[in-house]
Amino acid sequence: MQQRTAREQQATEQRVHGSYVELLGETYYRIRNSHLMPEFFMSVVGADDHWMFISSHGALTAGRRNPDGAIFPYAADDQLSAMRDRTGPLTLIRSAYSNALWQPFVGGPEACQVTERSVYKSPMGNKIVFEEHEPSTGMVFRYRWTSSPRFGFVRDCWLENTGSQQRQLNILDGVQNILPCGVGSEFWMRYSNLGNAYKKNEKAAGADLGLFYLSSIPSDRAEPSEGLRSTVAWHLGLQPDTLLLTSSQVARFHCGMPLETEVSERGKAGAFLVSASLSLEPGETQHWRMVIDLGKDQTDIVNLQAWLARIPCRR
Repeated sequence: MQQRTAREQQATEQRVHGSYVELLGETYYRIRNSHLMPEFFMSVVGADDHWMFISSHGALTAGRRNPDGAIFPYAADDQLSAMRDRTGPLTLIRSAYSNALWQPFVGGPEACQVTERSVYKSPMGNKIVFEEHEPSTGMVFRYRWTSSPRFGFVRDCWLENTGSQQRQLNILDGVQNILPCGVGSEFWMRYSNLGNAYKKNEKAAGADLGLFYLSSIPSDRAEPSEGLRSTVAWHLGLQPDTLLLTSSQVARFHCGMPLETEVSERGKAGAFLVSASLSLEPGETQHWRMVIDLGKDQTDIVNLQAWLARIPCRR
């Protein structure tokens, strides 16, 4: 029997394959090389009033109760796919030595030559994990979406160094196009960018906590219409160099330029992005967590700030 060529071996390794596996101490169904499949959408369920509609490539919409309680814009599946680069998760990883930039989950089937991607879903349908291997550096990045009745939507991230060399990295990670609380899905679909004029994004004093709310509820009537509730986002596990409330400086990170923390931004789509520096030894993994919820009033936010301040170790 003739020995298989390298191309045949690569084609075998890159085929789509599904099986049950153990990951993070739990059982999941894994689709290996999911990026070679046509894009498909799934629901992520929860025990409370959370809902999430998410694509195998990571595009999503999510919220509480109904579409009027969306955290990310509610739209049809083709529109969600088209918004993938500016809505939902964003991760950029730059090598401090070579300045090479890795952006996981960007690129279509042509990326199969340099990466391996997998999608995992729990048997209960309440957790979904996205994973990408970068063979040239031995880095693995994965993130998981799940929900918490108390805290909202939870995005856990892991960056693992499976290579043989220490890695010095600069990362920018978070979510984009966060919707403020107070306006229904029909307004965002009909008026789109007009809603940005009412948006205010603010960093809470003394905490890595982002607040996304409306300066006033859009109305044609001559009456007071205050936005009294906010969408909130916060993180644990990293010591950020900078915190961004919009996507305006993402291009600066792409170019290797320094970033400046955003404290208060008006008239722009909301984002919650954390920039941090990491050093990973061979075999080491860094874990961090980002949480997003909506419908919080002033008392809820003060209580959340106090709770975050009591956490003994933020790393």
